[in-house]
Amino acid sequence: MQQFFLSIIAFLITITLVVGIHEFGHFMAARFCGIKVLRFSIGFGRKLFGFTGKKGTEYQVSIIPLGGYVKLLDENEAPVARHELHLAFNRRPVYQRIMVVLAGPLLNFVFALVVFWLMFVIGFTTVKPIIGNVMPNSIASIAGLKPQQEILSIDGHQTPDWGQASIRIFFRIGSEDFMQVAARSPKESYAKNYQLNLASWQIDELQPDPFKSLGIVPYAPHIPAIIGTRLGKYKQLQTGDKILAVEKTKINNWGELVKQIKLHPNQELLFKIERNNKIINLKIKIRHKYISLTKKEGFLGVMPKFSWPEKFINHNKYSFLQASYHAFKRVTIFIKLNLVLIGKMITGDFSMRGLAGPLTIFTTAGHAFYLGLITFLGFLGFISATIGLFNLLPIPGLDGAYICYFIIEAIIGRSVPMRIQILAFRLGLLVIFLIMMQAVINDVLRLVK
Repeated sequence: MQQFFLSIIAFLITITLVVGIHEFGHFMAARFCGIKVLRFSIGFGRKLFGFTGKKGTEYQVSIIPLGGYVKLLDENEAPVARHELHLAFNRRPVYQRIMVVLAGPLLNFVFALVVFWLMFVIGFTTVKPIIGNVMPNSIASIAGLKPQQEILSIDGHQTPDWGQASIRIFFRIGSEDFMQVAARSPKESYAKNYQLNLASWQIDELQPDPFKSLGIVPYAPHIPAIIGTRLGKYKQLQTGDKILAVEKTKINNWGELVKQIKLHPNQELLFKIERNNKIINLKIKIRHKYISLTKKEGFLGVMPKFSWPEKFINHNKYSFLQASYHAFKRVTIFIKLNLVLIGKMITGDFSMRGLAGPLTIFTTAGHAFYLGLITFLGFLGFISATIGLFNLLPIPGLDGAYICYFIIEAIIGRSVPMRIQILAFRLGLLVIFLIMMQAVINDVLRLVK
């Protein structure tokens, strides 16, 4: 239950920040251009609470936390008093209207830059992409990749960690040609180039695992089942305890311990423990945490006495200026990746089953929040950049469509007829609804899979 509440908190923080930043961009640009703002809302639907500002703007939080909006004074929306016509959105020059609409997505990109910049200034470690095993007859095996090799680059792009390697593989989803991988064995000072034939590549688009689909198993070191940190309130366990068995199952490493704990939520288990060179038996009630809205697993609340050897990790911490460069690079990569995946969905090279809906965001936000500040910042940056890009798509009802209308108006000298805008808006709502429905269906399928 604690994990569920963490997910709620993380989801609300995510929506409030990402949506609030987006709408704040529209709000500030409107104020800068002298346009009256009637309402600033986080969420849709019925108002939960709010207040009215000195300039007559209603600030509110609404019941459906899946977006937000800024309502401007506009003759196309409702009649406007003569003395306020100069404050109406539709009366402003085209460039100002474009500024107001564009400001929301742009502020999402700026927010993503800021959180990624914070990540690189605070500093974090990542694990080098070293292959633990290669599955027989897999794409990686046929190409010649071997265990213990470090993946240095994919398609000419450096891959200092598993995250960067994953991104480069996702760029190739739907491809049927060759992917270039440079890898180096521990005793070699040079890299070898491998060509992975993607002609028969199949990836689970609902729950994509890029490495498993290629036959690559990441390296995992032996971690002894020795407690290093207690996060929970189990008084029976002490730092330094070595778990020898759970019930009748012998425990050889931390992974086996985690597996046993996950399988027994809310159950009392018998632990065989070595403490101060003595063997003791303890009965401990396992707690639980939710990994989705309906699925839960056992949770003990302890961390191992282990740290990755230096040769396996990268330290990512930079000066203020260097962090700016790396943050900009990170945002650019995410924008490019989203554009590529959107293009592949349109062409049919990537299934719509890859879309993530609110339930996936909910569980992912909670997981990222639980893992700590750096992970949650990375999640916020990715979501903000994605929301900014999605809103720039020329789908009627989104910011991108309005920008297109205003550009057409600037070219032909008159606005797009309102009847066309209304028809396009209805069609756009239908498209957005179908996309959201597909995303929700995907979420449900992930829950039951």
